[in-house]
Amino acid sequence: MDLMSLILTLLVVGVAWYLTDTYVPLSRPVKVIIRVLFVIVIIVIQFRGFANVRLLAQTPPAAAKQAPPIDPPPVVENIVRPGESLQAAINAAAPGATLLLMPGGVYPGGVRIPKAITIKPTTWAMPEGQRVANSASEVATVKARMPQITVTANQPAFDITGSNVTLRGIAMLGDVDTMVLCGHGDSSQTTLEQVPRTIVFDQVVIEGNAVPSSGSLKRGIGLHCAEASITNSAIHQTTRKGQDSQTIGGWNGPGPYTIRNNYLSGGAETIMFGGAAPAIPQTVAADILIEGNTLTFPIELKATRGVRKNIFELKAAKRVTVRNNLLENAWADAQAGWCIVLTPSQGSGSGGFTEAVVEDVLIEHNEIRTCGGVFNILGRSQSHDTHPTLPSQRITIRDNWIHGVDTKLGAHGSLIQIGGAPTDLVMEWNTIEANGTAFLRKSDSVPARGFKFTGNLVQVGGTYGSFLASVARCASMDLHFPDGDTTAVRNVVENAFIAGHPTFRTNCPTNTYVATCTYATGTTCAIPPELIVGGYGTGEVAGFGRRRLPSRAVPKLH
Repeated sequence: MDLMSLILTLLVVGVAWYLTDTYVPLSRPVKVIIRVLFVIVIIVIQFRGFANVRLLAQTPPAAAKQAPPIDPPPVVENIVRPGESLQAAINAAAPGATLLLMPGGVYPGGVRIPKAITIKPTTWAMPEGQRVANSASEVATVKARMPQITVTANQPAFDITGSNVTLRGIAMLGDVDTMVLCGHGDSSQTTLEQVPRTIVFDQVVIEGNAVPSSGSLKRGIGLHCAEASITNSAIHQTTRKGQDSQTIGGWNGPGPYTIRNNYLSGGAETIMFGGAAPAIPQTVAADILIEGNTLTFPIELKATRGVRKNIFELKAAKRVTVRNNLLENAWADAQAGWCIVLTPSQGSGSGGFTEAVVEDVLIEHNEIRTCGGVFNILGRSQSHDTHPTLPSQRITIRDNWIHGVDTKLGAHGSLIQIGGAPTDLVMEWNTIEANGTAFLRKSDSVPARGFKFTGNLVQVGGTYGSFLASVARCASMDLHFPDGDTTAVRNVVENAFIAGHPTFRTNCPTNTYVATCTYATGTTCAIPPELIVGGYGTGEVAGFGRRRLPSRAVPKLH
């Protein structure tokens, strides 16, 4: 009971006492009993009221009735029919909207995408994760079921400058410099803030015309964006006479990029990063995954198509993984016919991109076949004195099956050529079938530190294991690779001449030298039995590399 309640109680008792004493005609004992009972009642009432107040103070208020959860706004899907303006539909759409195109419908290109949007067919039956095509004939079939964006007047099908853009299940057809610009590679994009991000190409087809010319499709997708993925798609017939071309190429975007499960056919270089100075200062594409793709160029067309250089090239890239791909068909044309070229370069005509570098590259579990030579790796730019670059470093080539390396296609039929002193180059556990005079060549006398060639199974057709700046065989290995005692170790080298040549074996004593091993049939193999694990074509040579039979017929060389 608080003070105010006590005063009120005493006041009421006093008034009651006066009234009963003055006006109630009862005996004095009875009056006393009535007064006492009255006081007790008043006190009980006061205490119950106080208790109720305290109980109300301790009782939490009733929980506010929660509003029902608000569903996210539905994705707005607008159908754009042939004859209607796709550009107008994009302009009118809210950010994040989806535009549906009619399968088989034809729409003009030259479309700008400055905002978040998804463009896909009204219906699309292909299962998620399935590649749209594995050959030119399959491309012809699947594109007929897609909405088709056609290009004219050298305008790209899509010019993407906005972020969060998805293109799925559509075909882009015709001849143009670049079919899809994912960001810009020129002075219109000079800061990272301008770079479009989160771009998805899934189950799309990009195709140039079948007959190359000076105006045919030069590049399928120009990757000058960030956080982009190209998956389950087909980019086909990207070849221009007299000029470099690529199915995918980029030089003015930071990455990361994922290129997975695509059929990529054509190009002077099928995939290339770098090759021109970036408009965004110090920008080098990084965190690139190239996995599960077919990179090819139909070899039967080599006499009639445009420029061909190599299959895969890095001129400015960091943290690159090339895994589980088929890379095939490179021949002497505009260059010597190497499959893979890794060489830092500022790019033609540029003089300020000194940050160009190729580093932290892993090439593993690939089938590489039908080329004049396999790897051409430089530690610095060929014009390093006038256009300096950072040195190539930390490149690992591991557990690849390399076959069909033939002098008929150029590049000496060699496995690898090294120049410009790359550092920490490792080749291990590869199976190599080449008919060149040497599997290892060095184009200069600059020492390359950290080079390791170990655990490889090498079949070489010529009379030299290595050809080092005009000094043949293993005798000069220490001059060119200062880690000579561990450079070429624990390999199996298959060649009758080398196996019987004492100089080579004396200078590289830790390898196993055998005369013959017939890969075509698997019936004749002189590799010592103690080195074989699991059987021919299925297992591994213990600690030495993988042995496999051809998975498909090698195309006839022309």
